[in-house]
Amino acid sequence: EVGGRALRLTEQEFRLLYLLVTNPGVVFSREGLLSEIWGTNRFVTVRSVDTLVSRLRRRIEPDGATPSRYLRTVRGVGYKLVELEASV
Repeated sequence: EVGGRALRLTEQEFRLLYLLVTNPGVVFSREGLLSEIWGTNRFVTVRSVDTLVSRLRRRIEPDGATPSRYLRTVRGVGYKLVELEASV
Protein backbone atom coordinates (compact mmCIF):
# COMPACT_ATOMS: atom_id res chain seq x y z
CA GLU A 1 0.00 0.00 0.00
CA VAL A 2 1.02 3.56 -0.65
CA GLY A 3 -0.93 6.34 1.01
CA GLY A 4 -3.69 3.92 1.96
CA ARG A 5 -4.22 2.66 -1.57
CA ALA A 6 -3.41 -0.87 -2.67
CA LEU A 7 -0.89 -1.27 -5.46
CA ARG A 8 -1.00 -3.76 -8.29
CA LEU A 9 2.49 -4.38 -9.60
CA THR A 10 3.84 -6.50 -12.42
CA GLU A 11 6.37 -9.16 -11.50
CA GLN A 12 9.25 -6.99 -12.72
CA GLU A 13 7.96 -3.91 -10.88
CA PHE A 14 7.70 -5.97 -7.69
CA ARG A 15 11.20 -7.42 -8.12
CA LEU A 16 12.63 -3.93 -8.66
CA LEU A 17 10.78 -2.50 -5.66
CA TYR A 18 11.83 -5.45 -3.46
CA LEU A 19 15.48 -5.08 -4.48
CA LEU A 20 15.47 -1.35 -3.76
CA VAL A 21 13.54 -1.61 -0.47
CA THR A 22 15.87 -4.28 0.87
CA ASN A 23 18.88 -2.10 -0.04
CA PRO A 24 17.87 1.51 0.78
CA GLY A 25 20.43 4.12 -0.19
CA VAL A 26 22.41 1.69 -2.38
CA VAL A 27 22.89 2.94 -5.93
CA PHE A 28 22.29 0.26 -8.56
CA SER A 29 23.63 0.65 -12.09
CA ARG A 30 21.26 0.08 -15.00
CA GLU A 31 23.29 -2.97 -16.02
CA GLY A 32 23.16 -4.31 -12.46
CA LEU A 33 19.39 -3.87 -12.31
CA LEU A 34 19.06 -5.51 -15.70
CA SER A 35 20.88 -8.59 -14.39
CA GLU A 36 18.92 -8.67 -11.13
CA ILE A 37 15.47 -8.20 -12.67
CA TRP A 38 15.74 -10.03 -16.00
CA GLY A 39 18.68 -12.39 -15.34
CA THR A 40 21.27 -13.46 -17.86
CA ASN A 41 18.92 -14.95 -20.47
CA ARG A 42 17.36 -11.72 -21.63
CA PHE A 43 16.50 -9.91 -24.81
CA VAL A 44 16.08 -6.45 -23.36
CA THR A 45 18.36 -3.42 -23.18
CA VAL A 46 19.37 -1.09 -20.36
CA ARG A 47 16.70 1.31 -21.61
CA SER A 48 14.17 -1.27 -20.39
CA VAL A 49 15.38 -0.48 -16.87
CA ASP A 50 14.56 3.21 -17.40
CA THR A 51 11.06 2.28 -18.56
CA LEU A 52 10.54 -0.03 -15.59
CA VAL A 53 11.72 2.62 -13.11
CA SER A 54 9.40 5.16 -14.73
CA ARG A 55 6.41 2.80 -14.42
CA LEU A 56 7.23 2.03 -10.79
CA ARG A 57 7.57 5.73 -9.98
CA ARG A 58 4.09 6.42 -11.37
CA ARG A 59 2.68 3.70 -9.13
CA ILE A 60 4.41 4.56 -5.84
CA GLU A 61 4.79 8.34 -5.92
CA PRO A 62 2.07 10.37 -4.23
CA ASP A 63 0.34 12.62 -6.77
CA GLY A 64 3.14 12.25 -9.31
CA ALA A 65 5.65 14.05 -7.06
CA THR A 66 8.51 15.69 -8.93
CA PRO A 67 11.29 15.24 -8.11
CA SER A 68 10.59 11.71 -7.07
CA ARG A 69 10.19 11.36 -3.32
CA TYR A 70 11.27 7.71 -3.15
CA LEU A 71 13.08 6.64 -6.30
CA ARG A 72 16.02 8.80 -7.31
CA THR A 73 18.15 8.87 -10.40
CA VAL A 74 21.86 9.15 -9.67
CA ARG A 75 23.04 10.86 -12.81
CA GLY A 76 25.58 8.83 -14.75
CA VAL A 77 25.32 5.90 -12.33
CA GLY A 78 21.82 4.45 -11.93
CA TYR A 79 18.98 4.43 -9.40
CA LYS A 80 18.44 4.22 -5.66
CA LEU A 81 15.65 4.23 -3.10
CA VAL A 82 15.84 7.24 -0.83
CA GLU A 83 16.28 6.44 2.85
CA LEU A 84 13.43 8.24 4.63
CA GLU A 85 13.75 9.23 8.25
CA ALA A 86 11.25 7.52 10.49
CA SER A 87 8.79 9.88 12.11
CA VAL A 88 8.30 9.30 15.81
